[in-house]
Amino acid sequence: MAGRNSPKKILEFFSRVGLYLFKSDGNEIEAAAEDDGTQRQQTILYDGTNQVRARAEATGEARVVPLVSDDQGTTLRYIDSETTGEVRIVPLGSDDAGTTLRYLRTLSDGTLVVDTQDTGSHVWVAPVRLTGVTPTTIYTCPASTIAIVTIHFAATTTTNLSLHRVPSGGSADATNALMTTYPVTANLPPAGVGPFTLHASGLISATAAIANNIVVHLTVQEIPT
Repeated sequence: MAGRNSPKKILEFFSRVGLYLFKSDGNEIEAAAEDDGTQRQQTILYDGTNQVRARAEATGEARVVPLVSDDQGTTLRYIDSETTGEVRIVPLGSDDAGTTLRYLRTLSDGTLVVDTQDTGSHVWVAPVRLTGVTPTTIYTCPASTIAIVTIHFAATTTTNLSLHRVPSGGSADATNALMTTYPVTANLPPAGVGPFTLHASGLISATAAIANNIVVHLTVQEIPT
């Protein structure tokens, strides 16, 4: 009797006790073990509705599949990778408003293709002396062009000046006035306004209250469209 209750016999008894796990339905299942006695464990992933068994490589490492979501956080997508294992990244560019995304283009060797925008060139516009007291066109934007115009003016005698940025097909009036009856003080460094944008066939019109007293200087950058 003593032999059956010896510490050795008790140890042998408890070493044979099986490990049981309870499933979600309340039923029990015996835990599995490897040939060397190591407990076999499996990882189950749960998304709140479904259960999926986590996968592993043949070497035992956990297999991880990274996911990314869209900017709303509602749609998941797999991250692509090359056959060599590098992550495949597809860069996107957005328009000026930030609302439309487009793929950036690359050459077959992976070089990024960059389309540069023509920023135009500065053009010489001769100074204009306002010889009359009626509206005078001092610059017209060429076809297929956007012009960026800065206007400076100086007077030999203090004179009122009006400037208008007139759209294509329009005329100088209150709706397109840049300044009206502005007093240009005589013999001071040139004052200026701008820059302003003109589209094709748009023009700058100027009117002086006294003829031959005001000279207008323009700085113009023309950008092809």
